[in-house]
Amino acid sequence: MRKLLALLTVVLAVVAFAVEPEAKLTEYLQGYMARSSEDELLPCYITLRTQLDRATTAQLWVGRTKAQARVAVVSWLKTVAATEQEGLVTWLAANQSDGLVGEYQPFWISNFVFAELTMEAIHEISQRPEVVRITRGADGYGQWIGLGFKTGDDVEPITLYSNGREIAWGVEKVNAPDVWDLGYTGTGASVVVGDTGQRYTHHDLYSHYDSSISYDYDDDDSDPYFEPGESHGTHCAGSVGSDGTAGTEAGVAPDFIYGAHRLYMWANPIGELSVWNSWQGAVDWGVDVVSNSLGWLDSWNPDKPTWRANAQNAIAAGVALVIAAGNEGPGFYTLRTPGNVPEVITVGATDSGDNIASFSSRGPTDEWGEDDCMKPDVVAPGVNIKSCYISSDTAYQSGWNGTSMATPHVAGACALLLDVDSSLTPEELKQVLEDTALDLGDEGKDNTYGSGRLDALAAVESLGSPPPEDPEFELDGVTVTSDTDSDGLIEPGESIEIEVVIENIGEGEGPSTTGTLTCSDPDITITDDTGDFGTIPVGDTGSATFGFDVDPGAEMPNSFDFTLMVQSEGFDSQDLFFTLYSPADQIDDDVEGGEWYWTHSGDNDQWHIEDYRSHSPTHSWKCGGAGRDDYYNNVNASLYSPPVHVDPEAAVLRYWTWYEFQGGHDFGHVDVNDGSGWTQIKRHGGVQYSWRLWELSLAAYADDVIQIRFRFESDADTTFEGWYLDDFQVSIPEEPDASWVAIETSTTNDGVLLTWTADSGFAGFNVYRAAEDNAYSRIRLNSESLRGGTIGAWLDRPEEGDYHYYIEGIKANGTTVSYGPVEVSYHPDGELALGLDEPYPNPASGKVNFAITLPEAQVVTMAIFDLAGRRVATVHTGELAAGRHTLSWDADGASAGVYIVRMETGEGAITQRFIIAR
Repeated sequence: MRKLLALLTVVLAVVAFAVEPEAKLTEYLQGYMARSSEDELLPCYITLRTQLDRATTAQLWVGRTKAQARVAVVSWLKTVAATEQEGLVTWLAANQSDGLVGEYQPFWISNFVFAELTMEAIHEISQRPEVVRITRGADGYGQWIGLGFKTGDDVEPITLYSNGREIAWGVEKVNAPDVWDLGYTGTGASVVVGDTGQRYTHHDLYSHYDSSISYDYDDDDSDPYFEPGESHGTHCAGSVGSDGTAGTEAGVAPDFIYGAHRLYMWANPIGELSVWNSWQGAVDWGVDVVSNSLGWLDSWNPDKPTWRANAQNAIAAGVALVIAAGNEGPGFYTLRTPGNVPEVITVGATDSGDNIASFSSRGPTDEWGEDDCMKPDVVAPGVNIKSCYISSDTAYQSGWNGTSMATPHVAGACALLLDVDSSLTPEELKQVLEDTALDLGDEGKDNTYGSGRLDALAAVESLGSPPPEDPEFELDGVTVTSDTDSDGLIEPGESIEIEVVIENIGEGEGPSTTGTLTCSDPDITITDDTGDFGTIPVGDTGSATFGFDVDPGAEMPNSFDFTLMVQSEGFDSQDLFFTLYSPADQIDDDVEGGEWYWTHSGDNDQWHIEDYRSHSPTHSWKCGGAGRDDYYNNVNASLYSPPVHVDPEAAVLRYWTWYEFQGGHDFGHVDVNDGSGWTQIKRHGGVQYSWRLWELSLAAYADDVIQIRFRFESDADTTFEGWYLDDFQVSIPEEPDASWVAIETSTTNDGVLLTWTADSGFAGFNVYRAAEDNAYSRIRLNSESLRGGTIGAWLDRPEEGDYHYYIEGIKANGTTVSYGPVEVSYHPDGELALGLDEPYPNPASGKVNFAITLPEAQVVTMAIFDLAGRRVATVHTGELAAGRHTLSWDADGASAGVYIVRMETGEGAITQRFIIAR
């Protein structure tokens, strides 16, 4: 990621240039603006300056497999878009309410944003330095973009039979059955058919359907099932991979992984956006091939620069785009968009005699300058095609014509090639298809037949014997199986034996796999450096043992970094890395000595040592921005302790903390792992604006070696200052705490009265209540700490129910000790007095609760006022029954400050003050 961000910085520096605001508006957009009213919302595409170019793509691919390059490209695209679009998207959101902006959507498939904008908004956005181009979306309203049509019900299908199987003539024509006989049927290759809704329940398709790569981009839901009249997409899907279950083998790759994307198939901006969303989803889900039997005429003004950028980036991420040429033949220069994009695989149509279909669009392209090229790339059967139909799960229909019908034949052939060699890139697939096509028309590639008619068998045979799939290994576990004193710990002076387990996560078997262990740490001497893992099939694990000695003078705790070189016979070696620790006997860390043996990692990791806030003396750990800066959205990052041996006589974790989180959304977790997985022992939420000591029992882990992590998670919106931690202690005995003499409770109609008598030495007290059925969700009842001393009392007025109460004693040094619970069953049966309790929590950052007591049913009005007397919100107006009630107010949108809650009834009015803290 560090290299990726460095590369991003370079690219940003290279492409930064100034464009005059009016020059950013295309002539097409300016024409529409001249004919539009001031408040009309125009559908616009806003292009930002940083785009993925060929040189950067090459850098992202160098030295990487296709799968690794896909991850690198997608990460680059998402990072650039999130970084550069942030200000624009914030502006769009802020100006929706005043009518300047309608619907909008940021994209990352290329760095652009769709937005409905008034002319004022367009001019405002054109001033932004990161914006380089604004245009209007396509305007072919009412025009269908599908490229297949039915000639009539009287068309006789061309029926072929092979070994008792009925095979569609187009499938036979491209020699797909001969490829099946070689054992290649498209297994493992995913093809998304982006088209109308589809009858994926058809018996020829359903066993291959993968809902995880399917979506309805028209209705924006997860079910791309067809609607009445939408037969085009099902017919196309059948030509990719209908397997003949219902009677006719109509598909080229009968064992492909099938994804269906339902698109908006009309020539306006919604249609363009639905295709681009589909491509973006296919990239994100790791799809291999997208088949699109659709296109835009030039007269509909498709945004060709955005079409090409999106296509280039999808291909750069490893997705082959197979696109219909169009049905505007026989003239030349009749290609539709995106079939005119040089990098896609453009498909024309032929009949059963290998003649070009009269309707098949011809090239060349003439809009890309030096990138203009001959098109189509290949042709395939597209006249009188039989395939799956929507009328039932077993239906077929013949007589379909169009480059729409030819395109899925080629997409299916891509799946066959990927079955042979899954490492083939989109560029390589295109080259293989062209190199092996049956040359028709003029010799060589031409603008009618392209490189010729698809020949799936010749394409597969050109690959030769498929290269062996590479194994790839990752660590599955390292375990101490033997040590000198048999306690399972790595300690100075010991001889250690470890078992290393590795898993083959690659695409091929790992034959005769061995490992060689090394360690550069001077305290470690390897005594047995080789291990035999045996042959490891894909998805399986293998284990081997290794040995080393630890120098008697090694410190504790300590960490030792090992490298394991794994070698399978006939394949390149791979290095795996792991760290083993000698555990600490205790942790006593005030964060003044640096990171020590603490480590941190995770999504949007912001853990660092900070001097802005600390408990003692000057430094603490923080998850959040530098100084007072906020944490990121979508954080899931952890701070890990070194392994520590828990002393049974002092099995306690102590730490001081200060935090400010988005209440109810972002949380800090404290987890423990004794080797059997992570277990949460504490969760922090909301705000805590003073340093507080927490003491958590580790008695369940007495005499174990454990690791502790502090994991912070945030959601996708609203950030605050973050989480501070300081002065960690584990397994350090302390003097016994003062003990309670008595805790007593009594209940009356007015509430629950708690009284206590304590040993001397407490500077103050806090009172907590929890519902009996949720004892871990405690509510602090007092907003300010109660005074110290040896006695105390508190009257609580809860709703009727069963509760647990806790008293927390605060010692002179600021540490706290919790006592309880005391169980109380509160069921008042006498006359109640009108009351409004102190709001809780107080201070609050999110929801504030107001507990009230009503002696009889009556009308209650509760409102919130600021100190100037202005009404901020009305919490409740209406009749309530006699008894205890809790009303709540969501203060998320309120400014920080002091507020007053006022309750009015027929008996009078009561007020309370509370604080909103940010």
